[in-house]
Amino acid sequence: MDVDQHIDHFRKKVVETKTAGNWPAQILINLLVRVDRYREALDVSLEYLPGTNASEIACPLLSNVRSWPETSTAWPSLRASVATY
Repeated sequence: MDVDQHIDHFRKKVVETKTAGNWPAQILINLLVRVDRYREALDVSLEYLPGTNASEIACPLLSNVRSWPETSTAWPSLRASVATY
């Protein structure tokens, strides 16, 4: 399975889809988190889900970043991003 191909597919859906609300962004965020691409997931969350209530979606939000694995190489930059949010 080509992970990058799937990620690219959902990136296109996020931009192209107007009628599905923020579902494509949520799917993309979940996919990115699953493959430990936390920085990209954070960027998508900030761009497409600003101010979204956690009870209204099915993916991690910025407020959940603190619970993402600290062993990730992206953790220092994620922590800095959360601190400035």
